[in-house]
Amino acid sequence: MNDNSLDVLLVNPPSGSAGYTKSPWRYVLSSNVSYGLLSLSSYLTKHGMNAAIIDSSAHSYTNAETLEIVKRYDPACIAFSATTTSISNAAYLCSRIKELNPEIITIIGGSHVSSIPERTMQLFKSFDIAVLNEGELTLSELLKRLKSSRSDLSDIKGIIFRENSKLIRTAPRQFIENLSDTLPLPDWSILPDFPKAYQPPIFFSPSSRVATLVTSRGCPYSCNFCNKSVFGNNYRSFTAEYIIECIKILSRDYNINYFLFYDDNFTVDKQRLTNICDLIIKSNLNISFSCDAHVNTLTPEIIILLKRAGCWSISFGLESGSRKILESFGKTSDLEKARDIVNLTHSNGIRTKGLFILGSPEETLGTIDETIDFIKNLKLSTINLSKFAPYPGTKYYDMLQHDNEIELWDTLNGTTFTDINKNIPLDILEKEYYRVLKYFYNNKHVFAEHLGYILGSSNNVLRLSKSFACKIAHC
Repeated sequence: MNDNSLDVLLVNPPSGSAGYTKSPWRYVLSSNVSYGLLSLSSYLTKHGMNAAIIDSSAHSYTNAETLEIVKRYDPACIAFSATTTSISNAAYLCSRIKELNPEIITIIGGSHVSSIPERTMQLFKSFDIAVLNEGELTLSELLKRLKSSRSDLSDIKGIIFRENSKLIRTAPRQFIENLSDTLPLPDWSILPDFPKAYQPPIFFSPSSRVATLVTSRGCPYSCNFCNKSVFGNNYRSFTAEYIIECIKILSRDYNINYFLFYDDNFTVDKQRLTNICDLIIKSNLNISFSCDAHVNTLTPEIIILLKRAGCWSISFGLESGSRKILESFGKTSDLEKARDIVNLTHSNGIRTKGLFILGSPEETLGTIDETIDFIKNLKLSTINLSKFAPYPGTKYYDMLQHDNEIELWDTLNGTTFTDINKNIPLDILEKEYYRVLKYFYNNKHVFAEHLGYILGSSNNVLRLSKSFACKIAHC
């Protein structure tokens, strides 16, 4: 596989313990396209460079398996895109790669290093260069410079590099304003085993023929628990025509009939949203899709239009049923309006998913009771209850007490409580977490609906069977 024409190998590393052990439940959980790497590779190809992708997270590769694939490519330059939970695996892989080939250039990008760049580079010496924030323009310019006779990198905006044992941070790069004109249509053919390797969760999906699309960047809202270091607050979007072309290609070439819009907020721009829905309807695409929405962006008319266009489910960032918690998060949602919009969405035949967070510094037993009371009044098809994670780049990160920062990063995954909440002992907080889940999923109608998703698809039954077999065999 050694290919001297390869300009860069792009890697999405495993997260946390997945770098060392395979979970038996990997067959039933979702595996999403690393859309950032897909966009990078497509942009590089447009500008005359060759890239390949290793999507370790989606394929459930361990660090050892990832390393073996890297060896077969033997690239001169390798670039990782890492979150907080995968940054230590990226660093480990870079150190092993450096042992095999000290001349290889290692680049790190993604949300974690964009949040705390100097600290990340100080702790992980195996990273040569960091690309901050949006990566397409920066990585393209950087790769061209590395291939040229010029060695000075100081005029390339948006990077950190090492020079004489010092870290040099260059001027920031402006965000891309016109996404549709600047970025090409994604080239899904570069993704190994697409779309088969990329599956939705078996518990909440109408189809296994699925593709992820990110149709905008930046979020105009000010939720202070959210890390927006990569794309910022300035909302920018692809045009409706660009998005429809993506859908047509995926439908025609890959037989995709279900789309996951992974924007932070798909419904911010009502005119663009209306245009997208109208084009889907007029084009007779016969697809279904899911998206995330802020309750303040939806109206009865928009909900009806979304349903006509094929909207299967909407995820709402509700976070809590306590006004005190919402105010501490910087959320502007009104609980009564949130209830009305969620229930109206469900009444119009669109499945509703509530996204909640438990265990913030302000959380008390009383605010948890308020969240349960809130859920009682919502017509929700399913919920996602995350354990509060104080991510780097947010105000909460500096409130943490930790002896080992790298070990801490591995736990900021939404499934592990930290010690940031001083009101409730950790063991009680764990019990409260399961109390909320039990309250919701003990509902016989909710249970029956989820069972229907699993048993209604032979592919889902097969995936569940594989997980149980793997659990028994310890594979």
